[in-house]
Amino acid sequence: MAHDLFDESSYGPETLIILCQAFDAAWETIAPKYAGDPDRAEIARLKLANTILSFPADEIKDAEQIKNSSLQIMALGYADAKSP
Repeated sequence: MAHDLFDESSYGPETLIILCQAFDAAWETIAPKYAGDPDRAEIARLKLANTILSFPADEIKDAEQIKNSSLQIMALGYADAKSP
């Protein structure tokens, strides 16, 4: 389902390759946190996909940079959700 968001986006083919690589690498990093909870995993996958798709097209040049930035954004969102 999360990968469907990439198919529906308006990025060019080269950019989509970078975005999908970034998504797969980022998900591989955080997937163990959602092991055994498929509902939470799908929510996290969708959030990750939307985070990655929020980057401006002209700033997408490197999958590793997009992966790292996305993981930072996800972590900040998690920390904010935990704050009282």
